[in-house]
Amino acid sequence: MHRKSGPCFKREVLAAADATNLKWLVIDMLPVTLIDATGIYAVDELIGILHDRSISLVAAGRKQEWKAWSESHNFKLESSGARIFHTLTDAVKAYKEEMASATVA
Repeated sequence: MHRKSGPCFKREVLAAADATNLKWLVIDMLPVTLIDATGIYAVDELIGILHDRSISLVAAGRKQEWKAWSESHNFKLESSGARIFHTLTDAVKAYKEEMASATVA
């Protein structure tokens, strides 16, 4: 994320959350090659805001790279309440399974 994109990204995500009935917000990490501190702070803040709205933040792709980078910077994505999957396909599959089990319960 570019330094200026953190606040813009957060604003756009919250606008989408307000306009739709989101259950999961999935970020495709494959095109993301660099996340600066501003981007990390924006994501960290979004995790809390979305959690308060019962929306899960999900990252898909680059799982090993993301975990290594975030842990080296003391930002634990998974322990923050966000979820991370190896691929976008894995995230979509998990979402469908969770929604199917929610309608059964």
